[in-house]
Amino acid sequence: MTKTKKKTLQIFVNALRSNKYKKATGRLKRGDRFCAFGVACDLYAKENEDFYWVKSQGNEFEFSDEKGIYHDIIPPNKVVNRLGISRAIRDYIIEMNDGKRSFKEIASYLEGKYLS
Repeated sequence: MTKTKKKTLQIFVNALRSNKYKKATGRLKRGDRFCAFGVACDLYAKENEDFYWVKSQGNEFEFSDEKGIYHDIIPPNKVVNRLGISRAIRDYIIEMNDGKRSFKEIASYLEGKYLS
């Protein structure tokens, strides 16, 4: 993993530990709550104006990428690739998130796998 990807992953891990984000399951963003990869998308959108949240229905949001493709459950590949993790790990993190693991547990898993 490159230094840039490690730095980006560390920022993501820090955000998961920060208590700034409330946890959601089943979607990237629901109201003011995010799943783990919703946090990654939110961080990505703050640095890339072509990516942004769009309210879809009720209190649910979709994440729009630079091609205008909306993502509601699975994050765009650009977000995942920037973190330097594989598709299998992405899927495992989604399972952890929706399986009621805390953001801190997800952060610890990522630290152990990539940052220690």
